Amino acid sequence: MIKTLMILKEKIKKSILFIKSFGVKVFLLKIYYHFTGVQQEEKKLDEKEHVIDQEKYKQVIENWGRNYKISVVVPVYRTKEKFLADMIRSVMSQSYENWELCIADGSGDNGVTYNIIRKYCENDERIKVLRLEKNEGIAGNTNFALKMATGEFIGLLDHDDFLAPNALYEIVKELNSNADVDIL
Repeated sequence: MIKTLMILKEKIKKSILFIKSFGVKVFLLKIYYHFTGVQQEEKKLDEKEHVIDQEKYKQVIENWGRNYKISVVVPVYRTKEKFLADMIRSVMSQSYENWELCIADGSGDNGVTYNIIRKYCENDERIKVLRLEKNEGIAGNTNFALKMATGEFIGLLDHDDFLAPNALYEIVKELNSNADVDIL
């Protein structure tokens, strides 16, 4: 009984992380595919629809007055590789492309975290990393990440958080529809 409860608890955790990363719609589609045995071809069709949605976003963005640069700042300290990679990929997969990811790594001598981030930096120049000599805590590491930021607006993200694929799009959409907005 206890083992069953532990397995159930782990599945719930994974489901919550999946929903945070990809949204409720994709989660429900995944459940549907699992229980109905939908063929892989139908999954590919859904992926094509997602690409079409991304193109719709881009067309709307082209007609906006301002394409604000959003600096997403992240304090890091010895984050597990999976969480760190998922966080970075969630930013990289944004439908809105005018962003930068500024990461301050307070892991100190532990080069593992820094090396993971560096690999992403090599593939995307919008990702910046600063390796700190020591951990300054969440506030201190965030302040170092803020110093790297060049965007007109700042987004705060934790090292194990995820952004929905349209998160930055929705922010810039609101900024363009209301010029008086300073904080969202």
